[in-house]
Parts: sequence; C-alpha cells; structure tokens
Amino acid sequence: MRPVPNDIVSTLIRCLPQILENVQIDSGNTRLINAVRLTKRIIPRLKKIENEKNFRKLSQNKGQK
Repeated sequence: MRPVPNDIVSTLIRCLPQILENVQIDSGNTRLINAVRLTKRIIPRLKKIENEKNFRKLSQNKGQK
C-alpha cells in the first residue's frame, strides 16, 4: 500500500461529502449509484485514518517535550 499525504486525505474528507450530495443520480445509471454508495462507505474509514494520524502526531509531540 502506498502512503497518502495528509493534505490529500484531509481534502478528500472535506470535499467528497459535498460532491456526493450535489451529484445528479439517475435511476438508470447503476455505475454512478454504486460509485456514490461505495464512496459514502469509504468516507468514515478515511476519517478514522485521519484521526489516527492526528493522534499519533500529538503523542509524538508530547514525547518530545
């Protein structure tokens, strides 16, 4: 697995929900429906990854002080 920079994860967490809410989903476009559904399931996992990275960063800073 390749590491993803923190700013990319933060931007995705911030922007993806807005994009998904504004996508026009046609009832016949199953690929788009599935893509939106899967992406909505991934967003909480991205938030969890972001929270873990922030927690590790805080823990390391406390250890250095």
